[in-house]
Amino acid sequence: MVTILSSCPQNRQQLKTPDYLSWLRARIHRSTAGINKWLDGQTIEQVLAASEMLGGILQHGHNVAITRLTPEETEEATDSGFSIYTEGPGAIEEALDTIRQTSTATAVQAGPLAFYGRLFNWLDRRCNAINPGPIRDILRDHIVKHSAVEPGTRVLGVEITQRRYHTLYSLSAAVGVERPRLSRLLK
Repeated sequence: MVTILSSCPQNRQQLKTPDYLSWLRARIHRSTAGINKWLDGQTIEQVLAASEMLGGILQHGHNVAITRLTPEETEEATDSGFSIYTEGPGAIEEALDTIRQTSTATAVQAGPLAFYGRLFNWLDRRCNAINPGPIRDILRDHIVKHSAVEPGTRVLGVEITQRRYHTLYSLSAAVGVERPRLSRLLK
């Protein structure tokens, strides 16, 4: 880890260089090849954008406007997200669990935008011109794994072919039992 000294004489304290900047420097100089295969398969832009969004939402909430954060807040959010992102899909899924659990959405019919906030909005609408990398697939799988998604529904650009969870209405139709009766049976 690289440390730098503050340029202000009265505040001569050591400041730690964020991990993502150390990674970026090494990546530009091509000295990271083979160290982290997860990150090697992605562009710099994909890694930094995903890190920024993950960290931003985890630190500032579901409705964070990344562009309105101060440079210090953005750097802290990116470094926090990078520490998760660099660990790979498992760590990202844990972060998505946290994001979903901290959502204020309580309605049964709440959709992915309510549960994942700006992360879903970014991956669904804002980054269509630039491939966001594997985080889109990880979020899609997380949504399908934790929500009742109808077959034929498009989630983050891919049509879902198989249902994993049912709503009371869809289960009623699938088993052929009227909804009020099924509701009483399940209670």
